[in-house]
Amino acid sequence: MAGRVGGLGAGALLAGVLAAAAWPLQVLEVADLDEGRLLAALPAQSFQLRYRHSLYRGYVWEHFSVSGTHLTLEAVEAEREAAGEYYGLLHRVVRTDGRYRVSAATAPVEELVVRATALGERALLLGRFALPLYPDREGHRIRIRVVRGPVAQVALRLLAGHLGKRVRP
Repeated sequence: MAGRVGGLGAGALLAGVLAAAAWPLQVLEVADLDEGRLLAALPAQSFQLRYRHSLYRGYVWEHFSVSGTHLTLEAVEAEREAAGEYYGLLHRVVRTDGRYRVSAATAPVEELVVRATALGERALLLGRFALPLYPDREGHRIRIRVVRGPVAQVALRLLAGHLGKRVRP
């Protein structure tokens, strides 16, 4: 009887592990397309891209929202008013808390591809976390997208990326 109870416990544990592995997960994937390497997997939530504008020299923050597997540019903030106007968005630039902000609400996209440059100092901001995109990747194409799948599949993909295997396009 004791062996049977232990077997039931192990079966229940295995069933729990399998159920957890199949649980759907959604992450924000940041990959270097030129090296084929995964740079980060972050919670799939609203984020910002911050960079130094090459023409106006001030910092710019692009605010993105996440809906399902789509990314939408919601607003652009800049240290300099001209940098906010540079994007030609339909809404007017408003000064808020020492920055210039313009609403965007552009069409959703499935991924963003940006260039990493030391001049632009581009970084992905998620809450208080900052991921610099430019060190050791001058001119590289960085892809940001939402990846969805079972926990086990996403975990294997992340593990492969950290071990240096190519990230599937």
